[in-house]
Amino acid sequence: MKKLTVITVALLAILVLPAIAVDTYKITGRDYIGCVNKEDFEELTSLTVQGDKEAYEGLIAELILANTITLFKEGEAVYLEDAPWGGLTGVVQLRRLGERLKYWTNSEAIHNSK
Repeated sequence: MKKLTVITVALLAILVLPAIAVDTYKITGRDYIGCVNKEDFEELTSLTVQGDKEAYEGLIAELILANTITLFKEGEAVYLEDAPWGGLTGVVQLRRLGERLKYWTNSEAIHNSK
């Protein structure tokens, strides 16, 4: 009986989940860096504003080695996972279609693809 319940729930999930409308977005204008950790993204932004190229490049290298940074390409489809204060903070959390890992990037990186 328990096995039948699990199978029933799994089948319902397969049938129902595609029917839930979720907006997808596209990366717009140019390529954007995304970081797994919001603090890392904010530090990169701060270093950019300060013009500290050496520290910026050092942090990029660390994040590459830790595999916690990505480059979103223009036109790439993504889901919006989080937008603190409705995106007014300037950062959003995105997830690529078919992937589970989420990244923080600039809010101007996306536009609704509908």
